[in-house]
Amino acid sequence: WGDYVGSFLALLMFCIPGFVVGPILALVFAIELGWFPVALWLTPMHVVLPTVALGLYFAGRVSRLMREGMTEALREPFIVTARSKGLSEGSVVFKHALRIAILPVISYSGPLLADLLTGSFVVENLFRVPGIGVFLVNAALGRDYNMVVGLALVYAFLLVVLNLAVDVGYAFLDRRVKHG
Repeated sequence: WGDYVGSFLALLMFCIPGFVVGPILALVFAIELGWFPVALWLTPMHVVLPTVALGLYFAGRVSRLMREGMTEALREPFIVTARSKGLSEGSVVFKHALRIAILPVISYSGPLLADLLTGSFVVENLFRVPGIGVFLVNAALGRDYNMVVGLALVYAFLLVVLNLAVDVGYAFLDRRVKHG
């Protein structure tokens, strides 16, 4: 039953976007309980609520990908062979299956980080975080086309670098990828 609860929580995190979670977190943890500050970016305490608001969606998506990858990896013939040789379950899971199961997560991490960078405007605005999304929208509204083009180039550069890092990580972890 633990798998069902985990899958349900991951689905719940995946289905609720940051612009819905953000106001709820601000209302409960900042206004009602007073545990965290609502706005600005001055101390480490200011980072918690925006990070949770943005991170829940991505954590839900990554956990679903990881679960699906692990389910597939544990059915592979070499895992059955490793178990039949008497390897411990921890060794089978962490040394053999995890290497295969994490590949979909690595493939998704480049677009995920790009989505995180470009899709955070509402959360940045809600928590008054001086982020790139706020600058981009303000530049577009103020008709500062040079700033819009510059920020679009920054986003494009980050996307290329992140996807390159994903490809390098994929080649490092997946033995089926040939080098050279």
